[in-house]
Amino acid sequence: MKPIDDTKIREVNIELENRFKTEREEWKDKIITLVKSIGDTRKLSEAQIQQLSFRQIVQEKLAEYRILQEKRQEIYDKQYTSRFREYHTGYDLKLSNTEKNIFVQSDCSAIKSQIKMISVQITYFEECVKTLDNLGFAIKNKIEIVSQQLM
Repeated sequence: MKPIDDTKIREVNIELENRFKTEREEWKDKIITLVKSIGDTRKLSEAQIQQLSFRQIVQEKLAEYRILQEKRQEIYDKQYTSRFREYHTGYDLKLSNTEKNIFVQSDCSAIKSQIKMISVQITYFEECVKTLDNLGFAIKNKIEIVSQQLM
């Protein structure tokens, strides 16, 4: 039986890992800057606009990564089934189902790793949405406090 050539998948994994890391750093900086801008009452309306804008951008990223995750899961499922069938019919030794599953999981580990990376990125952006929502409430509350102080 021919071993799986997952070189391309591993290369894509490295690219994805770097891209995701850069993306997380960018969003961390954006959110920190937004949080700091709330301290200046003159920038509250701008902060409110940015918060809503950032939230929409993050929602679009989430949709993009969820679609990507589904596509990768489909590839994984097909690869898993194909490899299981090969171990079942074309392997020289008789393997138990547990052994077949272990071999197949090992063969499919690169694509599974990619799915996990995408899942982590999705979780990160879901937390960003929560943070942005909380910032929206904080901005609203600060506006109310400032308007009460002016009265």
